Amino acid sequence: MEAFAGHKFLSISREVAPALHDLAHGILDRAGVNCEVAMASENVLTSVGGVASGMGFALLPDYVEQILPPGTVTRPLDLPETPTIDLMVAYHRDDRLPALTCLLELLQERILEAPLGRQSPSL
Repeated sequence: MEAFAGHKFLSISREVAPALHDLAHGILDRAGVNCEVAMASENVLTSVGGVASGMGFALLPDYVEQILPPGTVTRPLDLPETPTIDLMVAYHRDDRLPALTCLLELLQERILEAPLGRQSPSL
């Protein structure tokens, strides 16, 4: 992490994705890495484009590895704890598809059985 000190950081906008923004900035803060925020993008694709064009580095979810342009590389971070981020399910309140009902029941069942983590009273 120290190698990033002094380099330009391509952040995710806190207004758009506060959890991802806070997670990335927290990692840098805990590592004692001070860097200039060169951009606060509104999505990971913009950050990936900024990295590909040489604007700086970004801390992004590992799934972006599947969409990186040629010449852009990723490296896993060696952190004491694996970063986590809360996920939510989103759907239209009037949607009555059987597959959605099945998914929501399965999620509710798994969440209520989970020993740790936040639980929602109803999905």
